[in-house]
Amino acid sequence: MRGKAIAAQMLALLAGLLLVGRVINGDWHPNAGAYVYTGWLAIVLYVIATVFAGHIARVYWMRDSHTPHIRPETALWLGMTGIMFILSLNRQLNLQVSFTGMGRELARDSGWYFARRQHQAEFTMAAILLGMTGI
Repeated sequence: MRGKAIAAQMLALLAGLLLVGRVINGDWHPNAGAYVYTGWLAIVLYVIATVFAGHIARVYWMRDSHTPHIRPETALWLGMTGIMFILSLNRQLNLQVSFTGMGRELARDSGWYFARRQHQAEFTMAAILLGMTGI
């Protein structure tokens, strides 16, 4: 368990360093996706949903505090809190643009960018097959 936590921290650190590099190069700027009220409204709603999910997770966590394991509904609400938090950060910072750019640069540097259509088709077929099997 400790090894997975360290690996996750290292991955987060690497992603952070790559993002900092893109900021320094001027390739990325934080924004709400659109400088209109709907973009900011979406961010506010994500944050509100995060707070509510966190509150529900806390209620379930406190209820489960006397048991040695976490119940599935507690894990569900903890997961929802994390997902909503990540979505609110993504909406505010427009991270998908940065990650797409980093992936494109990595693909060009690795030499498989020009064969990307084949890889996209393989990924799509894998997703379809996994979806059909119910995984």
